[in-house]
Amino acid sequence: MNKNYRAGYNLEYRTKKLLAKNDWLVIRSPASKGETDVFATKNGENLFIQCKKTGKEKTYIRDLEPLLKIARKYKAVPVLAYAFERTPIYAKEITKNKETLDRKAKNTTLEKYLKIRELNEKFDDMLIS
Repeated sequence: MNKNYRAGYNLEYRTKKLLAKNDWLVIRSPASKGETDVFATKNGENLFIQCKKTGKEKTYIRDLEPLLKIARKYKAVPVLAYAFERTPIYAKEITKNKETLDRKAKNTTLEKYLKIRELNEKFDDMLIS
């Protein structure tokens, strides 16, 4: 197993584990070459997650349109889960074809991202009631 594959595998596994810990039903697509590395669902909400691990301080992720397209098709939220060397897993929703990942930027951890989603859902339920 080469170093890059192992780093990607570890990130996907850690992402899956963290989602499951937060009561998401999670499916990992092993050795995925497609748009989605991890699929998660909870309370009717679906996340299509692409995982990226980098050793660089700043990196550019391009060609995210296939992820955006499939997420729109299935009414899922496209998410980029990413990590730098020796950092927690971060997450951001994808809205465009390319994203910049910067270690020095204000990054939101995946755990915090999930909590924010949960709070927004509860707030929306209160407004509807």
